[in-house]
Amino acid sequence: MADHLKEFGWEFIVMDAGWYYPEDVDANKGNDEGSAYHLDPYGRLVPDEIKFPSSKKGEGLKNLADYVHSKGLKFGIHIMRGNPRNAVEQLLPIKDSEHNAAEVADKSDTCVWNALNFGLIDDHLGSIDYYESIVELYADWGIDFIKIDDISRPYHKIELELFSNAVQESGRSMLISASPGPAPVAEVEHLRANVDMWRISNDVWDTWTLVKKQFSYCSSWSPHINGKGRPHADMLPLGKLRLTGGDDWVAGLLSANLADIKNEYSRLSDTEKYTMMNLLSIFKSPLILGGYLLENDSITTKLITNVVIIELNQESINNQEIYNKDEVIIWTAENQQKNYQYLIVFNISEDQVEFDVSLEILPFTLGKTLLNLWNDKTLNIDGILKVKLQPHESIVLRQQ
Repeated sequence: MADHLKEFGWEFIVMDAGWYYPEDVDANKGNDEGSAYHLDPYGRLVPDEIKFPSSKKGEGLKNLADYVHSKGLKFGIHIMRGNPRNAVEQLLPIKDSEHNAAEVADKSDTCVWNALNFGLIDDHLGSIDYYESIVELYADWGIDFIKIDDISRPYHKIELELFSNAVQESGRSMLISASPGPAPVAEVEHLRANVDMWRISNDVWDTWTLVKKQFSYCSSWSPHINGKGRPHADMLPLGKLRLTGGDDWVAGLLSANLADIKNEYSRLSDTEKYTMMNLLSIFKSPLILGGYLLENDSITTKLITNVVIIELNQESINNQEIYNKDEVIIWTAENQQKNYQYLIVFNISEDQVEFDVSLEILPFTLGKTLLNLWNDKTLNIDGILKVKLQPHESIVLRQQ
């Protein structure tokens, strides 16, 4: 990251689920009720000392965060909403509180796909104390980003406020990412007030079926792209994936046998990879790579280091879907400071399409010369833009 990607704007290293499990419990097994994990005396999850030797003597993730910071990068973690079952069963006290874990736990409120935690009772003062206690711990460690899971589908409005308030009062700037999706569009203003990004869909893996679904989600959220916070279209499933294997759920999504999805590169075609990158870029989705960086393939590196595509993602405004018919979709955006206008045409069908884009439907006036942002070729137009696209293909153009 520091040597090869930081210069392109990539700056957060985020550990997903499982940093608190013993070595022999992977994140998939950890979903089961009764799985082992590590707690401090106040019922807060702490890292496994075998996997993270620098966490010994109560150091937690501080030394790891310090190392990431020393590289000029930022460090984040994944957590689940609520408090751990073991803390509840052991009646562990909540730090700086008159209450214990059992008093604030709502045992009827559990995640349907992960049995780690119970939800918290919304109107219990101890719930405020608990969220403040874990956020205090993360602030002490030097955490910069927190993905809080099982909070936006179904939408746990009060718990999200409790957690957000705890972060705001911690004295440390930490980005909040709410997961999974789809988050409810009707709650956009509440999301803006409480988190920095929110998932608009369930997990996206490396199959065209799931990538194609993102177009509908992005369309629904397109009126809310610009403003505080970001709708987030999930990670980019690019590069080396599932290094140590997957689980039955992922195998089902890929229509594959479990034994066949270990240690492989993304199953998306190159065409589909470009189209996914184009969509997330003009949608202004936070770009998060889910692959194993040490074994990146060349196309992944190319996709995530294109400075003009990253500029589109980071600096554009007025992003909108302006056309959607017969599985041809058109998005536009602008960069007013640099006087750029962007136009992307997507073919999400299973057939080749030849399509004439009437420039009259665009929200701005284009000149006669456009630049293809992936191959640097120029395209001359005069009133009509003629586009020929293969199945799942897209073209991203910018005012020259």
